[in-house]
Amino acid sequence: MRHSVVNNKFRMKTAHRKATFSNMAKSLIEHGRIETTLEKAKYLRTYIEPLITLGKKGTLATRRIAIERLHHKDTVNRLFDVIAHSFKDRNGGYTRIIRSGKRRGDNANMAYIEFTDPIIEIPKPSKKDATSKVVETAPAKATETVAKKAPETTTPEVAETVVTKAPEVVANDNPTKES
Repeated sequence: MRHSVVNNKFRMKTAHRKATFSNMAKSLIEHGRIETTLEKAKYLRTYIEPLITLGKKGTLATRRIAIERLHHKDTVNRLFDVIAHSFKDRNGGYTRIIRSGKRRGDNANMAYIEFTDPIIEIPKPSKKDATSKVVETAPAKATETVAKKAPETTTPEVAETVVTKAPEVVANDNPTKES
């Protein structure tokens, strides 16, 4: 007897089904909206919403579970940092399904699946900002002691010789080509 059988198998073997929905979830996280059949969209909702809930927890263990299901670290980072941050005040219902008619070839019901709230991109600080913050937060006494201990690397005579040296003229090896 087939009691409590909920999931559709989509006429796929288990490994194929897991790979398909992992890739669809990855595409949804990257693009925010994808078009697929209505049945796959309904199943994808049950696949992606628990991942967003894991992202809202934000622990190392939940990140490892998400990597195990999505197989792509950059996508998991986007899920945890951007998407879960956008849904921090929502307790569920992160996605919606919008029907888009029938497919021309086989008359299958098609639908868009997308996130309900707009995804707020968090700008990453540039490397210049990160280095300037490190310099600003360094204690003043430590930088003074390092400056006192460090000997001067160039003497004034060396600096003068480098500045006064004339540039070298390089001869052209191939006289047929004009430079």
